Amino acid sequence: RPSSDLEMLGRRLNGKTSTGTGTSLTPLSRVKKILAVFGEERAQSLVEFALVFPILMVLVLGIVTFGIAFGTYQTLTNAAAAGAQALSINRGNTLNPCTLVSGVVFGTSPYLVKNNIKFTITTFLPGTTTGGTVIAGPNTANPTCVAPTNTTGSNLTILQNNVAQVTLTYPCQLSIFGVNFAPGCTLTAQT
Repeated sequence: RPSSDLEMLGRRLNGKTSTGTGTSLTPLSRVKKILAVFGEERAQSLVEFALVFPILMVLVLGIVTFGIAFGTYQTLTNAAAAGAQALSINRGNTLNPCTLVSGVVFGTSPYLVKNNIKFTITTFLPGTTTGGTVIAGPNTANPTCVAPTNTTGSNLTILQNNVAQVTLTYPCQLSIFGVNFAPGCTLTAQT
């Protein structure tokens, strides 16, 4: 008679005898014995984990993907604000406001693809937000203004008290495991 539970477990798993009957164990009966020793609950937990793990991974990757998209939107918003601020500070001091805005936008968003950033720069008369003069755009990459000189060009539309508006658009990619869940997604920031 075995003196302890450990001896009995050792005899069961060695395959020499089955609970004192003297019969040898087959591989299938070994698995059954292991399940009996460790309990079916652990095996059930393993199966549940195997079923839930893919769903959990998709959820985590979705959170990461949306976090990246949100970070891109924040970068785009900060770049639009910096471009509009540079335009308001240098109003009347620059011959080419498009180059000024695009340079500041590209400088404040180094991780965005420059050719994917689309610009629209518009000026409005004081107190209005409709019917403005479009200096660059709509939605052009690497904007260029109309032949800037001291007497003609887009630099003359940026006058004191006029409202300047910078709108940037950028494509977003919300793909998980190669499946794009929003193929037409576009981020827009306006200041």
